[in-house]
Amino acid sequence: MLNFGGHAAQNERELRGFRFLWNGIQQPISSLITFADLTWQHPYSAIGVRLRGGQPGAAIRTGLKGYLPVPCDCYISGITMLADVVGTVVVDIYKTDLAHLPPGPNNSIIDLAAERPTMTNAQSMQDWALEKWERELKQGALLAFNFLTLQGGITSLTLTLFTTRHDKP
Repeated sequence: MLNFGGHAAQNERELRGFRFLWNGIQQPISSLITFADLTWQHPYSAIGVRLRGGQPGAAIRTGLKGYLPVPCDCYISGITMLADVVGTVVVDIYKTDLAHLPPGPNNSIIDLAAERPTMTNAQSMQDWALEKWERELKQGALLAFNFLTLQGGITSLTLTLFTTRHDKP
């Protein structure tokens, strides 16, 4: 069961009624960037990265996996990572704008390395505390996802940031 902003769906096909943008930015073969805009009805939305190995059965490699534009002023309320197999993942999230590409560690929205989203010998993780995070996002900002650790032969990984819009009640 997928739940985005109060909308429940059994699988991704049921979410087709929502607008999905497939970001056309040139990416390594292993990455696929998606944005799910669910704000037309709810004050909540989900933005994230979906990664897959380049060849069937190929493990995803570490590194910067692309950019996502922030569609509206919002507040990050939680994060989830889901993998196809048990593994270890550590990711840093950068915030920048078009004038300051490419981003680097100084652009991290996470103040302490110990607070980076981490999935250790697991297939999923979820965090709603997000301590030491810069959680406010402005429309037009770009988020970049830098995967520092990817171990265990993970061939498919979805990282989702749950947000709340400022212009919705």
